[in-house]
Amino acid sequence: MAIVKFTAAQEDEPYASYVTPDRSWAAIPYGERYIIIHNGQQVHLSNTLATAKNYIIKELRKRPK
Repeated sequence: MAIVKFTAAQEDEPYASYVTPDRSWAAIPYGERYIIIHNGQQVHLSNTLATAKNYIIKELRKRPK
């Protein structure tokens, strides 16, 4: 699975979100925070998009390929 890198411009967009290429993980805005969704289930709540992406990347590395 490829890990996607983001530019600062993408981080600064209001209501920016993140979806993995296989669409199994997503970080979507929830008020001023971000909900992390995995296979349709809410698994985590993050304060910023950057921390949400870091959480997803760590979880992807934990899981077997």
